[in-house]
Amino acid sequence: MYIHFERSDDPRKKGVLNKINGQLKAFQKKGISNDLVYLKNKRQLYFNDEMLTYVIYRHFWGRYLLFSSILKRIKNSDYSLIYIRYPQSDRYFLWFLSKIKKSETKVFLEFPTYPYDKECSKRKKLDQILLNQDRKYRIRLKPLVYRCITYTNDTTIFNIPTIRLSNGIDLSKYNVVSNV
Repeated sequence: MYIHFERSDDPRKKGVLNKINGQLKAFQKKGISNDLVYLKNKRQLYFNDEMLTYVIYRHFWGRYLLFSSILKRIKNSDYSLIYIRYPQSDRYFLWFLSKIKKSETKVFLEFPTYPYDKECSKRKKLDQILLNQDRKYRIRLKPLVYRCITYTNDTTIFNIPTIRLSNGIDLSKYNVVSNV
């Protein structure tokens, strides 16, 4: 299962979504079938082409409801691994990861940007509050995450071993020009 929280209706996210689609395509080429959990828009969480739940971010229990909806899907399937684009940590994300851990499914956590503290601290006040919450909870990720995916040279993130990747492009989308 591949989980991300980038809105598919936001034109500003086109580059990120192209990268995610390229990753999914690469998994398929390696024979790894995958299901996709994503935000179709600001209010709807989808599993492949089926709506899972309405997202209530401003509601105190919003992230709990979001993660519990995903867990219901996970319980009805036999996933060997779950790949998640890091949504920042809080008590609900740790609860979600702990439930996955009980099923012995390996969690791979992608950090699109690392370190990200300075990037988040330049934003709105709410983002700073969320970053402080993330700092409090991210130190508890280690027993719940199998590997972190990073585009840096870091060998660990929050004491979790990393798999280091480099950004690439999907060559099948482009015509290759030969100089011969």
